[in-house]
Amino acid sequence: MAQQAAGTSAASGRPLVWWYLVVSGVYLLITAIAGFAYTTSFGVGPTAKSVGSSQIFGIFETNGWHNLGGLVNGVSALGFAMTPTKIARIGAIVIGFASGVLAILLFAWPSQPLLASNGADQVIHISVAVGGIAAGLMTRPEAA
Repeated sequence: MAQQAAGTSAASGRPLVWWYLVVSGVYLLITAIAGFAYTTSFGVGPTAKSVGSSQIFGIFETNGWHNLGGLVNGVSALGFAMTPTKIARIGAIVIGFASGVLAILLFAWPSQPLLASNGADQVIHISVAVGGIAAGLMTRPEAA
């Protein structure tokens, strides 16, 4: 019986980091595109969040800046999913770390004048952060 490499899925043989990057990338792209359907406001300043923001599916607070960030992260995640595992690990960790920093900044500075964000968004930011760092660290660079 063949032994499964650490950090790979038994069903597909794909590295765990690949699954993280594809699932998070697709999710972020869907929410970014849906967000642009709700609002394209790229306001700046104290009223930017309240004037141009909307809620995707009635849950996630969004504005143009938030949508753009999701679009960039989604495309980045899918781009890293197409690279060798060694590079994909680094990409997942970087995306995870950046999402963690964003969550901390939005928690520490909720009145910031640029991104529309609420508690539901913070759950996603933290999930993307923990998932990226965990998947990156749990996948061996030599995984198939």
